[in-house]
Amino acid sequence: MDHACPTPNGYQGNATPAFFPPSGPVTGSFKSLHPKSNSLAFSTFFTSEGTTNRDEANAKPARWIAMSGTAGTGKASIAILGHPENFRAPQPLRVHPTEPFISFAPQLAGVMKISHEETYRSEYRFILFAGAPDKELLNRHWNDYAEPPTAT
Repeated sequence: MDHACPTPNGYQGNATPAFFPPSGPVTGSFKSLHPKSNSLAFSTFFTSEGTTNRDEANAKPARWIAMSGTAGTGKASIAILGHPENFRAPQPLRVHPTEPFISFAPQLAGVMKISHEETYRSEYRFILFAGAPDKELLNRHWNDYAEPPTAT
C-alpha cells in the first residue's frame, strides 16, 4: 500500500522535535496482534542498514524499517519504505524503546520550516507479509519503489 502524507497549505511555522510527536508522520505498531505484543520479547526490528538493535536504530536514517511480531501461532511483519524524494531522505527512524512501535521521523534531524506557499509531502510504501523480514527482498521492493521498473 502506498501512502502520501501532505500537509495542507496555510500552515506556517517551525516543526521541531517538540512540535511533532516523536512518532513522525507515519507509523506502524504491533500492539493488537498478540495479547503480549507490548513485550519486547514478541517483536523484532530490522533496518535497511542491517541494524536489529532498537537503541542503535533510533534516530538513525534508513531507507526502510521492518518489524515482526507474534500473530496467532505464526509471525507477521510490516515494512515501511521511505520514498527517496522525501524531505531529508533517507529519514531518521523513531523506534520506541519499550513498545513494538516504529516510524520515520524527519523532525529528529532538526528544525523543519513550512511556509504558507508550501505543501510538505512525504510518501511511504507499506508491505505486510507472513514470516520474518528478508533484507534482499525488501531492498528489491525499495529499489522498485524508488525507480519503478518499466516495460520495453
